[in-house]
Amino acid sequence: AVNEANSIKQECEVELALALPKLKAAENALLVLDKNSLTELRTMLNPPSRSNLHSKASACWLTQIPSKK
Repeated sequence: AVNEANSIKQECEVELALALPKLKAAENALLVLDKNSLTELRTMLNPPSRSNLHSKASACWLTQIPSKK
C-alpha cells in the first residue's frame, strides 16, 4: 500500500510540475487585460472562439482572487 501511495504521489507531482508553468503563464496573461480590452470584447457580436474561451477562463480566475484585507 505504501509503494502504491508513493507511486501515485510521484505521478501527481510530475503532473503538477507540468501544469504550474501553464497556470502561471495564464495568470500573467490576465494581468495585461485592462478595462478597454474587456469593453472591446463585449462589443463584438461574434468574438473569435478563443476570445470566448479566454473570457470564461478570466471570469473563473477573477472570481477566485482572494480579497485583500
